[in-house]
Amino acid sequence: MGPNSRKPLLIALGIASVLAIVVSLVLYLNEDLRRSTFVMLEKTVNEKGEEEIRVKVEKPKPNKEQVEKISRTRERQKRDKLKEKAEEIRKTVKEMARVEEALRQKLSAKNEWSAIAELADKLDASFDSLTTEFADQKTLENDPDVLPAIFHMRRQVRELLKKVQSFVEVKPDPEEAGGYLADVRKMTEDEGAVRGRIMQNAEKWTLTRREKIDEADRLGQEYLKAVQQLVGVPPAVGIEPDDPVVFEEDLEEPGSDVLDSLPTDAEFENMTTGELYESIQDMTQLMDGVFAENRAAELAMMENITMEQATDRIYAPKTDTGPDVGKALDAMNPANLEQFQKYSEMLNQVERSAENMARTAANRLGQVSPAANDGNKATQTAQQLRQAIQQQAQARSQMQMLADNAGRAKGNVQDMRALMAQSYQNGFSGRPAPDTGGIAPSLNASMSASMSPSYQNGFSGSQGSEEGGVVLSQTFKTSMDPGGGGRSGKEKASAPIRLDLNQVLQQAIPGRRLDQNATRKGWVFIDTWYIIGPWARPLKDSFDSKFPPETAIDLDATYPGKINPKTGKSATLEWRFVQTENIRVNPPDEISDAVYYAYTEVFAERAMEVMVAVASDDLAKLWINDFVVWQDEGLSSWRLDEGFRRILLKPGYNKVLVRVENGPAVCYFSVLMCPLDMLQAASK
Repeated sequence: MGPNSRKPLLIALGIASVLAIVVSLVLYLNEDLRRSTFVMLEKTVNEKGEEEIRVKVEKPKPNKEQVEKISRTRERQKRDKLKEKAEEIRKTVKEMARVEEALRQKLSAKNEWSAIAELADKLDASFDSLTTEFADQKTLENDPDVLPAIFHMRRQVRELLKKVQSFVEVKPDPEEAGGYLADVRKMTEDEGAVRGRIMQNAEKWTLTRREKIDEADRLGQEYLKAVQQLVGVPPAVGIEPDDPVVFEEDLEEPGSDVLDSLPTDAEFENMTTGELYESIQDMTQLMDGVFAENRAAELAMMENITMEQATDRIYAPKTDTGPDVGKALDAMNPANLEQFQKYSEMLNQVERSAENMARTAANRLGQVSPAANDGNKATQTAQQLRQAIQQQAQARSQMQMLADNAGRAKGNVQDMRALMAQSYQNGFSGRPAPDTGGIAPSLNASMSASMSPSYQNGFSGSQGSEEGGVVLSQTFKTSMDPGGGGRSGKEKASAPIRLDLNQVLQQAIPGRRLDQNATRKGWVFIDTWYIIGPWARPLKDSFDSKFPPETAIDLDATYPGKINPKTGKSATLEWRFVQTENIRVNPPDEISDAVYYAYTEVFAERAMEVMVAVASDDLAKLWINDFVVWQDEGLSSWRLDEGFRRILLKPGYNKVLVRVENGPAVCYFSVLMCPLDMLQAASK
């Protein structure tokens, strides 16, 4: 075949034609092949580490101009979200600062009445001494009626002292303060008349007796003057029934130092994305400080201590403000795909951090402000806020007395329903569930589901009516008597409850849900907890020492714990998940002379009246929705019927926190709950 022969070309053409005809014929006869696409494949490893084959897709890379345009669009989207979170946190800080201002003024007023109470104590001691001095009728031969008058004065002083001590806890309203001032003035006038009659016998007395009379008179006048000044009436001016009694009003806005620290809307608009993120971090740190001040003021009011003492005892939590990448974010100007990916990831990172900070701020606000727990009170005035705080302080003080189990008989029952109903109505609805950081999905359900209409209606306080599925008994309208189980004076205190340990062990069911329509009736023992410890147990005034969980629950946090005697170093404590089928819960890492905390949430399918039984070895304190409902001091063995508390649970999730302290041996605690209408069934 010559070099110019066309035969090879013709052969190749023939072969190609035959192949084309064959392929066409196959495709014509096979529909599946006609629908197939021929692509490049590649082997990859998926997230599970398994090898798989995927289609290899070649994407065209964007140029610099396209990358810059995409980056600007992405940055604007993220900036809008950051601005939204920044405005939320700013609003939260303002509200927390407003509550702090009201608490400080309430604390200041409480301290003023504390000074009056100290004077009343001195006056009481003076009349006590005077009564003893003149108990011998012979010293008042010319006027035998003087001694009964002195005893009457003593009773008056005692009644005034008891009244002013209640003012130490809760500042009186103007009308009540005016009435108290009138009583003090009447006492002072009576004291002057008695003193004049006593002085008729003055020539017979020793100098000491004369000094005691003068001292009682001086203290009485000083007391009257102090009360007059406190309620706003000049010492030289009398008070008539219609005269107004004026107290200094609370500030409508928080202190200027807090306001000056917060950016304005105009400043937000002019900030870069990085600056906006840094502003969120700064406001979050400010929020942490204001939150700690709020909790310290609450403690100072509850325990009648100074703000400085309370601050020393309060744990100041620090919110995770995320990475400090604000300046690096503003400095980035992506020009290619790799740089854009880094830039996009950084934007996502600051967005997640901002969301976490805003969520933490909202949770903290719910722990200090009644307005935060009730959307209808979002525009609460300073006067309404002051009133809510006053009512809450009074309720907490009374609940603290009912919670204390010291000296009470075995099986005693204390009724806290009225006080809890009052607190729920005032917006102190049990604070939002803490951010658990996703550690326990079973405990991290949204609290928003619990804020249903029945939440408002279920605690209406109406006598004998049923709203929101719960009947509020008439005892909710009666005055609370700490010694009478929470009932009025005409009603008898609840009879003690006795639990049969064997029966409870056989019949009680584990769980964290209370459902009145459940098939099984009776006691439920809480079986699921997060527990942290040990801290070193204080050997004196135990519950005066506050550990971090009493300030804020953060299931992601770690803390230094009790010092290990072998290593000389403190243990690093973290929350540990515990689920048990045993009624008695034993804390992990149990050691002697230690403090542990256990946290959980109990779900109530509607507003519910519940009986609670707490038992511990040794000391224990129980909070339900941040209200102290049980406190038992002293070393004691675990016993199911140490005492019982009647409480109210709100619809949805209710927070439960237990503090348990171990003495020299084993450590146990248990919390059992039973709806009140199931108690009879539970005893069968």
